[in-house]
Order: sequence, then structure tokens, then C-alpha cells
Amino acid sequence: MNKLTFVLLAASDELTRPAVVSYGKWFFVGALALLLVWLICMPRRLIGHTKAVPPLWRNVRVWAITLCVIQMFVYIFFA
Repeated sequence: MNKLTFVLLAASDELTRPAVVSYGKWFFVGALALLLVWLICMPRRLIGHTKAVPPLWRNVRVWAITLCVIQMFVYIFFA
């Protein structure tokens, strides 16, 4: 069995799917994880919220963290 046949069979069979590792996918998810850590630890003055914390639906940091987590899940499960 050559590599192409193995990859095609692994893509179609749910039991052998963990045998095929995509390093590019995990590298990109790692980059998103670093971005998530930066978004959580970012000082408030860099966002422009020096005076008071805005409501949750207007908070830029909450939206950025939400979108980053959604992107991570998309790349983990659908890439």
C-alpha cells in the first residue's frame, strides 16, 4: 500500500483518522493560542478602555477572544 492509498483510506475511516497528523494545522492552532493569551493579558490602555469598562456587548476584548476561540475550534475540528 503506498502513501496516497493510506492517506485516502485514513481520510475516509474515522478509526484511523488520528494516525494522520497535520503539523500545519496544529502550528496554526498554536499561533491562535498565543494570540488568545495576548488578548487576555493585553493592557487596557492598548484597547482604549482607560476610563471605564464598557458593557459586555461593546467590549472589543470580549469579541476578539470569542472570535479567536471560535477560529481555534473550526481549525481543530474541520481542518
